[in-house]
Amino acid sequence: AFHSMVIQLAITIESLKQKEEALTNLAVSLQEEVQRRSITLEHLRKSEAKFKYLAEHDSLTGALNRRSFFSLAQTKLESSVALTYDCCVCLLDVDHFKVFNDTYGHIEGDRALKYIVEQSIANLRQSDIMGRYGGEEFIFFFANASAEQGKAAAERIRAAIEQTPFVLQNNHLTPLRASLGVAVIPVASAKKCESRELLNDAIARADAALYEAKRQGRNRVVMSSLNSMEDH
Repeated sequence: AFHSMVIQLAITIESLKQKEEALTNLAVSLQEEVQRRSITLEHLRKSEAKFKYLAEHDSLTGALNRRSFFSLAQTKLESSVALTYDCCVCLLDVDHFKVFNDTYGHIEGDRALKYIVEQSIANLRQSDIMGRYGGEEFIFFFANASAEQGKAAAERIRAAIEQTPFVLQNNHLTPLRASLGVAVIPVASAKKCESRELLNDAIARADAALYEAKRQGRNRVVMSSLNSMEDH
């Protein structure tokens, strides 16, 4: 009887070892599956972030595309209206960009546009945004900024572009210049308008100021008048 009990105990111990080994293998498999799922989820999150970025930004320069810029600018404007803070819209156009393209080629022209965006973003506040308006023209929204602050922000951008020569692929340096027009949205004194209407009015005035900057000789910042807003 004792011998039979020893044999049974040995069989039971062996069975438990096999079950323990099976459970260990199962635990390892589950851990590996969790790791695989975690890696997959991380890849999905990165892909989602990448596609979101591509959907919101200009593929060449990295600035916001027009749709995203207007959507975000309108949201920021509505916040400024609620807080009765002035804000500004600014348009930037690269001076003599056609001549630059004709001289150095379109590949260098694309690189120059990226350089313009890099220099501009480096001189923006965290609350400001920049978008590509079209071609070599860019648009900015300066949140919670008076006319003086908006003009100063535009001047910082203009000066940064002028003072940092563009490096061509052959390592030669060439200057770039930009003209900027700025329009303030005096939220506190403006009559009640839709945010989109206020934004469109400011863009029209900034565009007129940009044209005036070019008429005056380029490479300068011009502030718009409030005449068109007062007509509303």
